[in-house]
Amino acid sequence: MFADTHVHPMMKYVHQEKDNLWNTFTAPVAPRGLLNNIIGIPAFSQSDMRRLAKGGFQLIFCALHPPEQQILFTSDTLGGFITDIAGPQVASILKRKIEEYRKPDYDHFDQLDVELKKLILGQSLSRKLTVGGKRKKCSFQVVKDFSEVKDIIDFNDTQDNEFKIALVLTVEGLHALGRGHVDFDGSNPHNVSDEEFMLRLDRLKGITNNDGHGWAHTPVVMNITHAFDNTICGHAQALAKGTRNKLKYPEQFGDAPKSLNQPLSTFGEKVIKRMLNIDANPAGKRIIPDIKHMSTATRRDYYAIIDTHNQQKPHDIIPVIMSHAAVNGEPLLNESNYNPEDKDKDYEDSKTFNPWSINLYDDEIIRIHKTKGLIGLIMDQRVLAGGEKIKQLKCRLDEKSYDGENPFEGLDKDEAWFKLVFDQIVHIVKAVINSNSDVDKKLIWDRICIGSDFDGQIDPINAFKKATDFYDYRDELADCLDKPEHHQLKLGLSTDEIVDKICFDNVYGFIKAHYN
Repeated sequence: MFADTHVHPMMKYVHQEKDNLWNTFTAPVAPRGLLNNIIGIPAFSQSDMRRLAKGGFQLIFCALHPPEQQILFTSDTLGGFITDIAGPQVASILKRKIEEYRKPDYDHFDQLDVELKKLILGQSLSRKLTVGGKRKKCSFQVVKDFSEVKDIIDFNDTQDNEFKIALVLTVEGLHALGRGHVDFDGSNPHNVSDEEFMLRLDRLKGITNNDGHGWAHTPVVMNITHAFDNTICGHAQALAKGTRNKLKYPEQFGDAPKSLNQPLSTFGEKVIKRMLNIDANPAGKRIIPDIKHMSTATRRDYYAIIDTHNQQKPHDIIPVIMSHAAVNGEPLLNESNYNPEDKDKDYEDSKTFNPWSINLYDDEIIRIHKTKGLIGLIMDQRVLAGGEKIKQLKCRLDEKSYDGENPFEGLDKDEAWFKLVFDQIVHIVKAVINSNSDVDKKLIWDRICIGSDFDGQIDPINAFKKATDFYDYRDELADCLDKPEHHQLKLGLSTDEIVDKICFDNVYGFIKAHYN
């Protein structure tokens, strides 16, 4: 069985205005294979409900993500091709939807509501599929708390003819509540006021107010930011050079988006405390911030908030989670005084990890270990590895010579691609082993899980592109752990125990502790 802390099973369906999430989606345009190979985004649904069920996924964090308006404006003919032509064909966004998202009156929150309603309505549908070698009626349920998750897992354990997927809601980016719209002619009425923003946040927490009904299914975690300014906090650089160079915003920020590497705003601090129910008037369900995409300065400010709370209330430790994560191999978060350069050349030359600040630093790995958080390992090859490491890998697979030692030499296709993931695991565990942490170091194996980011417009590991590939992922993980050189890394645990933890148990344990 499998669980995933960050997946977008409905993104392509929303953008294509399709209602049946059980139909495997493939982009309808003939040259999709060519475009897929150039751009890297799969022209099919990696994580539709059919593939999730056949892949044995019983528990997923389903990420809702209204498109950020700012990414849909481009600077030249090629940029226009990427959004207007490749968008419908590869990213699977209808051209009329792109035009809708570009309009001045587009409100991210309205689109969030569209996504939620489509998901809730989809619960009534089912599909007969072969799961674990047996033909079963498959369905999914958007859950409200851990008890409903447990009921679904227990149901699957006792049923031969039915299979259910438990969907826990998450939201990627607080722009979704009505911030971060493009400023047309210097203003945008859909950038909501602080008061309106808080009303919308309270609704997500289950509170009915003057803005509308409270959500019945509160997200367990939410990303505070994504790739652009949302007035809440700073973001880390997420976009590759080729994408950045093609973007053009109606407002002129200068050379970089104005929130890049910026700290948490004063209003952002209020938002964080409201989410966590640690403000003056706590109400509704707690939503845990997801640190993915936060700038290092914002992460510093967020850690200061939860450190104060955790010290004062050690019975109520707030965990740190990065739901679709990778490491950067750097020791300390305060790189360049919380203003990292994230140079393209540093990425291109790296033979190890992607060194950018969007990824985890070693001291953050220790923090996640101590707070009993989660590291959901992403399946995006550009995020997992530096450019030179990807070059080494592809030289091995194409049987081309490489100038220097190639760490992928002697590995077959699946082994070579999985090495990108396993190198992450080794680094995470060694960061804790080599630390002075006073928490049982064996527990780092309780912190690592799958956070694929499938259908999040990523460039996936070629050997593991879709949800049904995780059976092979599990086998490769076991084979790596069984190698003699990794015996001490297991800290006394068996291979089967570790594999079960990473593939399912750790996510289930997190939900048990934090979704009540």
